[in-house]
Order: sequence, then C-alpha cells, then structure tokens
Amino acid sequence: MVRKGMKTILLIAALLMIPTSGIVYAEEGTEPPSTETPSAAQDYPQEETKEPAIHTERNTSSGFDDELPDVDAPKSSQEPAKMESSGSSFLQDFNSDVTPVLNGYPVRWGTFDHGSINLRDTSGSDLYNETKCESGAIYSVTMYPDPGYRYKAGSLENKTTPAIKFTEDQVNKYVFTMPEEEVLLDLEFELIPNYDQTDVTLINEVIQAHPEAFNQDLIDQPEQWDFVTWDTIGNNMLGIIALDLSGRGLQGSLDVRYLSYLKTLSCANNSLTELFINEERINTLDCRQNQLQTLRISWFTVLNCEGNPMDSLEIVNAGIQYRSLSVNISDEDKQAGNAAYIQSFNGSVTSTPTYTLKAFPAADYQFAGWKIGNSIYVKSTTVLEWVNSNTTVQANFKIPLQILLPPNKIVVAVGQELHIIPTVLPENAPNKEVTFVVIDLGKFDLRKDPDNPNAFFLKGKETGSEQFDLYVERFSKNLSVQVIDRAFIQPAFTENTISGVKGSYELDSSLSFTAKGSGLDNQEPLWEDWRWVPVRWAIDKQNADSIQGTFSSGEDQQASLSGLSAGNHELIVEFQKEIYNNWSWEPAETESLSAVFSITEPKPTPAPTPTPTATPKPSESENPTQNVNVPSSQAPRIIKKPKPEVKATATPEPTSTPAVTPKPAEKPGTPPPSATPAQNEIKKGGWPWWTPAAAIPVVAVIGAVLFLKRRSK
Repeated sequence: MVRKGMKTILLIAALLMIPTSGIVYAEEGTEPPSTETPSAAQDYPQEETKEPAIHTERNTSSGFDDELPDVDAPKSSQEPAKMESSGSSFLQDFNSDVTPVLNGYPVRWGTFDHGSINLRDTSGSDLYNETKCESGAIYSVTMYPDPGYRYKAGSLENKTTPAIKFTEDQVNKYVFTMPEEEVLLDLEFELIPNYDQTDVTLINEVIQAHPEAFNQDLIDQPEQWDFVTWDTIGNNMLGIIALDLSGRGLQGSLDVRYLSYLKTLSCANNSLTELFINEERINTLDCRQNQLQTLRISWFTVLNCEGNPMDSLEIVNAGIQYRSLSVNISDEDKQAGNAAYIQSFNGSVTSTPTYTLKAFPAADYQFAGWKIGNSIYVKSTTVLEWVNSNTTVQANFKIPLQILLPPNKIVVAVGQELHIIPTVLPENAPNKEVTFVVIDLGKFDLRKDPDNPNAFFLKGKETGSEQFDLYVERFSKNLSVQVIDRAFIQPAFTENTISGVKGSYELDSSLSFTAKGSGLDNQEPLWEDWRWVPVRWAIDKQNADSIQGTFSSGEDQQASLSGLSAGNHELIVEFQKEIYNNWSWEPAETESLSAVFSITEPKPTPAPTPTPTATPKPSESENPTQNVNVPSSQAPRIIKKPKPEVKATATPEPTSTPAVTPKPAEKPGTPPPSATPAQNEIKKGGWPWWTPAAAIPVVAVIGAVLFLKRRSK
C-alpha cells in the first residue's frame, strides 16, 4: 500500500512539474496579461519619431472647389500660400514650405467682350494672368458671362502651338493639362437668343403637321433648327427671315402665311399640292418640282415654279388682284393625259412679269397650239408670255392622222402588181383620202383603186429602186420601192427533210434529229412567195401519251425513247406553209413528214462462273458441329468455366504455343504464385486455411479436449 501510494504521489508531482510559460488564458477580444516587461532593445524596438512632411506634388484630381479645402490666394506669383500642418494623416506627406513654380510656363489671356474668366489650380486658388504653371498639372478655366450672354460652346482654345484638350467639368468650367510651353487662352461670349415666340409656335406647327419630314424631337428646340435663318428684328428679338425646306419629303399643304418676317422660302423637290404664303412680304420663292396647281403671289415676287402642274397663277398687289394668268385645256384632253402648265415665272418690281408655258401631249397625241381668244398664238410646246393684264391661254391637242404601212421598203417583181391598202389613223377619220406624188414612173406604176380612195395598185416595170410619198392631210410617209427580176419562191413540200434518224436504237436511249423546212433562206420575199416551217413533232401517232415537242428552240431536236417498247416506231414532223402577203408571212395549210426506226432489246450477257473456295478444317478446340469458314486468327475459342469454390477467371489460350519454361516443384496445398487472396478465398466467406488466424479455433478445440481428458483422469 505504501508503495502504491508513493507511486501515485510521484506521478502527481511529475505532472505538476510541466512548465506553464507560453500558455495564456484570456477572454476573446482582450490582450493577455504581461508578466514581464520586455526590453526596448529586444522585444519592442521603439519607432523613430519624425515630423510630418508636407507633400509638394499637386493633386491631379479634376474636382477643384468641392474636394480640397479653401486656401487663401497668394499675394503674388512669388508668394505662394502656406499650409500649416495639423498633424493629420492628410498632411503627413506634405512639406511645410510650398516651393513656387519657378521653372513652369505662363498662362496668359486677354480681355473678352461680354464676360471674363478665372484660372485656378487644383487647390482652388485663383491664379493671376501670366502665372507660371507646372507642366503636367491640372488647371481649370471658369467663365463668367455678362447678363444676357453665355459662353459660346466650343470657342475655348489655345492660340499658341500645342493643341490643348479642354474637358467640361461643370457648367462654364473646363479643365486642361498644362503643356510644356506657354498657353494663350481665347474664347467667345455670345448673346443668349431671344426668339420670337410666335415664329417658334408656327414652326412647331409645321413640324407637327409633317412627321414625314421632321423629327418630332425638334419641337421647342429652335437652336437645333438648321433649316431656319434668324435675324435681329429689334429689342434683341430674333425672327425668322428665311426657310430652306428643299428635298425634305414634304407632302400635302404647307402654310407659312403668318411668319411675319419671312422673306425667302425654298421648298423645291417635295410633293406639295398647296402652298400658302404671305404674298406681300416674300420676295424670293423657289417651289420647283412639286405638285402645285395654283399659286397666289405678289406682283414683285421672283418665282421659280418649274416642274409643277400649275394652271393658274395670280399676282396681287396690296391684297388686290393685279394680273393673273390661267392655262386651260379641255376635259377630253385631260382624260386622255394631255397637260399644259405654267412652267416658270420671273417678275420684279421694275419689269413686266414673264411666264414660261409648256404643253405635255399624251401618247398618240400632238400639241396643236396655244390659243388666246380666237387666234392661235404659237404651236411650240414651250412659249414665253408677257402678261400685263388678266389673261387666259387655251392649250389645244389633237390625234394626228397616220398611215400605217409596216415596211418602208416594198419589194416587187417585174410584171407583178400589188394591191396596197394603207391603214389611216385615227379610225374616226375614214374620209381622209390618201394621196401620193410620183416624180418618175420609170421603175413601177401607181394607180388608184376605184373602189377604195385610200388604196392603190403598184406594178413593177423595170429592175431598180425608186421612192414616193403618201399623204394624208399634212402627214406624209416616204416609201422606197425595189423592183427585182426573179421567179416566185414556192418550194414543194417534198423539199422538206428529216435527217439524223438511225435505223435502230436500244431501249431507253435517245434520238437526235434535224428538221429543215424549204424556203426559210428567203431574205427579200415577194408577195406570193411561200415557205415551209417545222412546227411540231411526235413519235408514233400524236396523242396525250405520245412523246412530242415543238421547234421553238430551233431545227435541231432530241427525243428521249424511254418508255417505248421494242419494235418499229415512227417519227412524225409537221410542217406549216406560210405565204408572204401584205408585207407579212401568213399561215396556210400543214403537212407531215415521217421517218421509221426500230428499238431492239439488248443481248443477254452470260453470268460469270463462280470460283469455288476451300473450307479450312476446324481446329480440335472448336465445336465439331460448327463448320464456319473464318480466318484462324478469328477462330472461336473455348472458355473453361471456373471451379465453383474459387472465384477465378480462366485466361484464353494463345493461338500460338509459347516456349515451355520449367517451374520449380510446388508444395502440396500451396496456391499458385499468380493467385491472389481473393481468388483463393473460400466461397462461403471463411478464413483462408493457410493463415495463422485459422489455427486459433483449432488450438482452442485441442486445448479443451486435453483439459477435459486430464480432468476425467
């Protein structure tokens, strides 16, 4: 007991001798208590105390007045303001003495009309004119316009060599970086515009009425109206004196009557149908290429209205009609498409206005002339007219008489007589007689048709060429007559040919052939000449199921014989006879020409004799009932089943026999070297018999048996 007690005391003393230095127990967030004051030289060296330094570099921030404290401006450029250190972290990097910029470059500026400027550094200190500024530092220019004026955007610039980028920091304040040479600042102040509100309202209405021509964001933005010219009209008020609306796509009506100061209006190249202006104030108007039909202007106006379908122009003086010009055409002419307009006008206060009139006849019509009163003035489509009083001009149109005779050259044979019947237009003028004048009748004769006043006979007498004229009223047509001496070209049907057809074709082949009609090379046909033209073809009788085609692509044709059976077949080509009469080829009867061919079946080709192939003998390991002809490398192999008590996978034997290496004799009961414990594990999950753990129960049983045996004795 004493020994056991001593052992316990010694164990407790050993535990109490464990050193406790380095183990500190403290609550979270508190420092551990110090039991020993460390020396200044070893554990806590004292930092060297320094006076806070004043930073001499300039702040490059773009915020001047809002970010830095106000500092009194220096009394002169040689006495910069001093900053006292307060011991804060903000001033720890600054030197207490600010060195003046002795090696900088001056910034100069002159005096400005209607305003002034201030130059400041980043501290917000005002700098005097010609102050030397540090290159690379940021400075600001602040504008102070006089009342009623403003800084003119974009006018601030450096007048010396280097281009300086001025960046807007806030309204009327710009910043820049000082270059490495002097700067000369220049800018402008402009009068704040005082627009006439009536003019602004009227232009707003024009913008709203024409969304196809204006961006609606322009409403109440007179400074962005690039189509308006403003001018001072008194009391610093700005009014609109000119409008340029050309080519904006304006449609419909334009009303600018109430722009009281408007003197010049340009609205050319639009689609305006109406134009309302203050006719007594506007002195220049350009309304070309619109759709204006009427216009009222002042008598002293200079006008260009070319390209408008304008039939009425009224000139007024002091609100009273002074003179007018109207162009009239009949309703029938309007329906037919005829038109006549006042093309342009030029007038001034010192001269008589001059009008340009122009007529536009429709197709198949002619302009018959301008009529004033009961007299024809002139037949030219364009005319200048001086108007001193109210005037009405009538434009007249008519359908001209025409002689329709297709060729300008008539070919006739010697002794041949042609009956020529010209067509006279318009058809509602049947009593207009066709006449002709022949100076020399040496080559042919002309005589009237007693039954038709517009027809005549022409007979060839002698080879050669002559001309004559046909007349209907004042319209004439010149004709040339060529007399030739040759027989009529009238080929027989048997002169037509079909070529290229072979005697026989194979099944599903194709047939190519050429059909030539006789008389097709006649380039100067005479009346009563004829020719044969191939028009269509078919194989066998032409019906819905037959193979057929036309000669629209030419005389050379190709037909597919696909679908035709073996045997005899017939290619049929139809030719049409055409007779030349009254200067054109007129169709007549048709006839057919055929060619016979046959289709034969191809001879059968004997099938090739198959070559027998030897069947290799199967190996002993293969199933004898299977006779599969496969390569030896792919021959099926027998996979032996593993024994049920051992989980082992049999490895297939290689196709080639490897060299046999003698192995050392193995002890009975020893597993092969290549086997793993898992492969030799008993299927029921027992211990492997060769392991030491397997001997434990055996030894226990043996021991129990011996114990019982001994006890029984």
